[in-house]
Amino acid sequence: MIGLESVVEMMEIILLRSLNESQLLDVQELIKELVPGLCVSAERLAALVAAPGTHFFSAVEDDGHVVGCATLCVFDTPTGRKASVEDVVVNPACRGQHIGRKLMVFIIDYARRELGDVELHLTSNPRRVAANNLYRSVGFQQRDTNVYNLEIKGSVVSRLREFIENEGRSCSMDLAGITPEYVYRMWGGTIALEEISEALEVIRKDSY
Repeated sequence: MIGLESVVEMMEIILLRSLNESQLLDVQELIKELVPGLCVSAERLAALVAAPGTHFFSAVEDDGHVVGCATLCVFDTPTGRKASVEDVVVNPACRGQHIGRKLMVFIIDYARRELGDVELHLTSNPRRVAANNLYRSVGFQQRDTNVYNLEIKGSVVSRLREFIENEGRSCSMDLAGITPEYVYRMWGGTIALEEISEALEVIRKDSY
């Protein structure tokens, strides 16, 4: 049996600029841990990883599989360079191995070494006690400020078109096999079933 220490030693943190086919599948599954039902296309992931302002850090095992990841988005403003740590996630089967800590420490070291004077930001749900403790333990301080969020999404029709295309590539599922109930479950109930039904009807009419 391989001990925990051996498993950790067989994993390293890497800044990836491209993903092979198996890594794309790994990351797609990790994203579903963050947002259940969210299916991100291989093309979108490939573009994200290669984008100059995006730094995609991955915990990679010896066999090349990605078991954890975090994204550092770097941008410059009139008041200085800033970077936001986003989408920190670890495969549930690998939790307890301090992979999240290794990712965060690597990102901080990278920022110090490569980005010059930069202010790192991140947000975390207060209910994620372990995650909040981790961020504080590596040097992040909780700010006395309000965080505002405005989510701007495309139409349900455009979102559904992308979902159907992704399902066709990853699951070989065609339009005839897509039902409103299936989409509703995959999207975690975030869009009303009636809206999905109407959008699906529009897409089907356009395809005839």
